[in-house]
Amino acid sequence: MHGASRSDSNYEATKETRMGDTDSIFTLYAEPIPRTLKSIDMKAFQLLMGCGTIDPTDPSLTVMGLVATGNPCEAEILVLELSPRTQRVAVVGRAALGDLPSFGMDLQPLFNLMGPACSSLLLSPEMLPPMIVEKLYHLYFRSRNDGWRLLVGVRTYPKDPIRRVSTELRLRMKASGPLEDRRLERDEATELASSLLKPKAVDMEWKAFILAWDGACSSALDADPSAPVMALEQFLSLYDDLQATCRLKWERRTRKSCAAGSPRPAS
Repeated sequence: MHGASRSDSNYEATKETRMGDTDSIFTLYAEPIPRTLKSIDMKAFQLLMGCGTIDPTDPSLTVMGLVATGNPCEAEILVLELSPRTQRVAVVGRAALGDLPSFGMDLQPLFNLMGPACSSLLLSPEMLPPMIVEKLYHLYFRSRNDGWRLLVGVRTYPKDPIRRVSTELRLRMKASGPLEDRRLERDEATELASSLLKPKAVDMEWKAFILAWDGACSSALDADPSAPVMALEQFLSLYDDLQATCRLKWERRTRKSCAAGSPRPAS
């Protein structure tokens, strides 16, 4: 999405993906079409996938979803890249809607739009059954050339992302070069997706993420009081609309979250 501009080639499909027996089809544009946050009605946004990276200096959340068009059988595919310093929105293609339960199984052509870092905050879309969501993120992890370091951290500090991230940062500071990482094997990808999608794990990853967001904003403003940053409350206000089709429900007043359909907070 970096540096994309609208051109006639946007309307030429670069790839089509058939999904399910009803022949649902993704069509990706040759180039994303930039939009602004203000131009998007988030109340019409349906989450398909969301990946967050807990980085104390630059936390980021990339979400992909559908926005309705005038045709009830079609939707635009929208990607939002959000961090304290940068917000990008683009239409990356269109979807001819078919069998939604199988829909999530064929998002692989879009995985490379979900950010460069291996994400630990995984958002679960309500439109897909939990088993399909787990398979979706299994495929996401399998598509990457990294993930092993994240898996080791999740095993070492289960449901404790703050200690995991702090340990990882110390290791990176001491290292003379990049830390060893590798692509996950099939069973490892399944383990990581299953671990990170547990309600308590999602809750803790989310809380670590918003703490990182708030800290990154404060650091940026301390360095430059005029820095254009998206404050935490502004980000959470945006999430208020986004969470309508996400299983992670966050109540800003109580600072608690819960899975959709569950009256009990995850913490």
